[in-house]
Amino acid sequence: GLKVTFRSDASTKQESAAKNSGTKEPPLVVGTIRMGFGHHRIAYAATSWGLGDNTRDIYFHDWLNIESEGANMIQDTDKMYSKLSRIASEWGGP
Repeated sequence: GLKVTFRSDASTKQESAAKNSGTKEPPLVVGTIRMGFGHHRIAYAATSWGLGDNTRDIYFHDWLNIESEGANMIQDTDKMYSKLSRIASEWGGP
């Protein structure tokens, strides 16, 4: 089935690993960065494909869903990209 990742303590991680050890197929981790709808849409398509025969656990890992340095870096990069994109569209081009 589909599971969404989240930050947890070490004991929860060990319990989770023990529960997943009996599945037939290795789990599939689908990671996404919400920097535009296209990225998220592709991640959902990969998730749907993985759920097809229901023989493995699927983990949907949304990097911005977990408070971390990585998530902060992605948010800062997205803000910079948006700002530069607006400047470029105002300046125009050949």
